[in-house]
Amino acid sequence: MYLVKEHMTKDFVKLSETLTPAEARSQLKDNNYGVVVDSNDTPIALVLVEDLEQATKRKIPSLKNLLANIPLMVTVGSEVEIKEFFKVATLFDIGGASGAVVLRDEEIVGVLPAENVKEFLCSGYEIPSNEMDWNLFGNSNDSVLGGIHQLPRGSVICLECGFNNSLDFLDRNNLPFCQNPDKPSHKLLLP
Repeated sequence: MYLVKEHMTKDFVKLSETLTPAEARSQLKDNNYGVVVDSNDTPIALVLVEDLEQATKRKIPSLKNLLANIPLMVTVGSEVEIKEFFKVATLFDIGGASGAVVLRDEEIVGVLPAENVKEFLCSGYEIPSNEMDWNLFGNSNDSVLGGIHQLPRGSVICLECGFNNSLDFLDRNNLPFCQNPDKPSHKLLLP
């Protein structure tokens, strides 16, 4: 059994959404990842140094304003099996994301880099084609994990109203309605 926590990195810095890209860049230093959090300490974006440098050049005033122009953020529980992550993460176009934010009991504990996902897939590990394959040759201990699990979720900012939507699934050809309770009902608008 391979768990997400076995493939994550702890090289990340939490960044407030109110920081300017330049301020955030100075906080990253040698760390590879910045996890942007809102006022409730909830992760809303995953950024790289390159994202912050581009935002500084484009004179974006704060990280919150940057969110609509970066890849969808994915979150996943630390105790989730890697095979479960792959089954759901492909729905979020993980190829465009730099990684996934790893949570344990709603606390940010690491980042699962996209490179680690690709490396794991290139190692010869095969994802079975259907649910029957998952249990066909596994032992009984593989069927249930102890503790609280959090399957991957996506976080995407609506370009129309700026609201941060939390999604279990995203079909770009059939976009859902924005979850903003303070605005009239409207379809989610993506870049």
